[in-house]
Amino acid sequence: MNQFQKFEQAIDITINDKNKITVIPNKDYFVGNTPHGGYLMALMHKALTESLPHSSAISSSVQYLDRISTEPFDLIIDKFKVSRGSSSGIVKLVQDNKVCTTFVGTCTDLHHIKGFSGLKIGLPDIYNSANRDEYVNLNFDMISKGFTPSFIKQINCEIHPDHAWWLRKNNEPEKFE
Repeated sequence: MNQFQKFEQAIDITINDKNKITVIPNKDYFVGNTPHGGYLMALMHKALTESLPHSSAISSSVQYLDRISTEPFDLIIDKFKVSRGSSSGIVKLVQDNKVCTTFVGTCTDLHHIKGFSGLKIGLPDIYNSANRDEYVNLNFDMISKGFTPSFIKQINCEIHPDHAWWLRKNNEPEKFE
């Protein structure tokens, strides 16, 4: 199973008739003992788009109000607008009877949107300023063992050597010209 399939499995949810989902957080997407915010946002985005008639959030906002523990939590979906072209709602992440995170989104079906698609921008100059053999795997464990989040270890994330700050002696600041 590749990392995309693994992530899709980690955010697989089933919404019941009451627009409530109980989630057992997947520890592969934790930072220390806390679920990663991006993982939580993906779960909440999916909960919203699965419960509304439109499939893609075109505008969203997430607020992390309190730390989430390793314990199961509920996602509660409240729809507050449904129309032909868009729909909106809020997802509340509730743990221990406390709202810990909220996700508000407006959704539509992207195949109805028309817009500019001719923008052509090349890669930034820095991309080719170092040989690919010089790129460094993202790994913070040399700072502190176990410091690299578990989800980072699942992907091949190579960083330009000028941006590998964790390898600098005495964490020297970058010199920009």
